[in-house]
Amino acid sequence: MTFIEEWQITLDQLDSILRERPSLRGMLLGFVAEYKLTEIWFAGNPEIKNLQRFDNHVRREQGDFGFVYKGVPIVVQVKSLQRGSIKKTKEGFKARFQRDASDRRNILLPNGQTVETTCLQVSSFDLLAVNLFDALNRWEFAFACRAGEDMMHKCVSGCWRRR
Repeated sequence: MTFIEEWQITLDQLDSILRERPSLRGMLLGFVAEYKLTEIWFAGNPEIKNLQRFDNHVRREQGDFGFVYKGVPIVVQVKSLQRGSIKKTKEGFKARFQRDASDRRNILLPNGQTVETTCLQVSSFDLLAVNLFDALNRWEFAFACRAGEDMMHKCVSGCWRRR
């Protein structure tokens, strides 16, 4: 039984709910983006082992999911464009993505200080994947590797190339 059947709603009703509640739409888009990213880029790649989604209620797991590539653990954080920030340009588009987490928490900084924030801690993930669906109307992603700490061995050529 699907959730649509279990909740006794139609697809049109679900569509109305998502259109009337942008926060819900954004949250669902984020989870769909995680699913599509793993499906398009990582699932089925024989060099990627232990692909796992992290429980978003367990705060010790940073990032949205992780895997092992050529013996190196990789933690991935997925973000979406802020729909209202998308502007068409001569080159294509310009937009922002939200760089914070969904809740306030304490993080330990490299200098030993602890701060309460909703911001993501850069060292908590290795690969940032930004979902471009709202700008392109198709499942494309922009990627950035975390700089420093000898990250180049993690972001090796070919790892992020689509099969």
